[in-house]
Amino acid sequence: MDDLVDEAKDRETAQAKIKEASRVLNWIFSTKPPSKPLYDYLDVERSPEQTSALSPLLSSIALLPISRLTLKPLLELLSGFEMDLEFSAESKKFPIATESDLEIYSHRVAGTVASSLLELVFHHYDMGEIIYDQAQRDRIINSGQHMGQALQYVNIARDIKRDAAIGRVYIPTSWLAQEGITPSDVLSSPDHDRLAIFEDRMLRKATEAYKHSVRAIDELPEEARRPIKTTIESYMMIGEMVRKRRQSGIKEEGKLKIALWRRLRLAWWEMNGSN
Repeated sequence: MDDLVDEAKDRETAQAKIKEASRVLNWIFSTKPPSKPLYDYLDVERSPEQTSALSPLLSSIALLPISRLTLKPLLELLSGFEMDLEFSAESKKFPIATESDLEIYSHRVAGTVASSLLELVFHHYDMGEIIYDQAQRDRIINSGQHMGQALQYVNIARDIKRDAAIGRVYIPTSWLAQEGITPSDVLSSPDHDRLAIFEDRMLRKATEAYKHSVRAIDELPEEARRPIKTTIESYMMIGEMVRKRRQSGIKEEGKLKIALWRRLRLAWWEMNGSN
């Protein structure tokens, strides 16, 4: 769905994809007995081009293990994509106006993913010696949502220049205004040294959310806990690399990534060396 939105030829096409996804998700999660198969759900006449474009969407939704997931996080994820479509450099529309907007957006595009992941964990491991009551589930999922936001903040700090290239500024407008900067300034000069303060502020926000949530991971079953921790620590390591890159004045092209040997070492440690 992310690709269908980001790679759409125009905003109208992307909006149509989101609407289609919402309709199909509501249908497939409906408690009413389906009257026809998923692929026959949309019976309006379509051109071959429209049918081809819709196929990847329906194919993906058909693979969802709906008996082990809930609908709400998936619809919230679509709401996050809708926020992305609100950006308009020409009209000077930037939906991340406040820190609250930043938190809402990060929850929608990342916190929801954590929710669905943990729903799967609880389904597969809520048996035998490990039994979670509803209060534990809710608390762990809430922490997972905050952790998802933390990782999204790292993404935003890392990708200021990449996002500016497609007309998006995820730094809250209210933050920028405190330094006499506008989102349009960021679009025109995404490498400017003045943006270092916002990059650092975003990473500090990520660290705070991380610290608030990380202890809940230890309550997960070992088979799930260790790969999840590996992923999280990899993201936080990227945050440290972003800090060092800015401090050293290095301006790299492309997405900042962890070297393979460092990822393998981290994975080995989380899988074998940490508790």
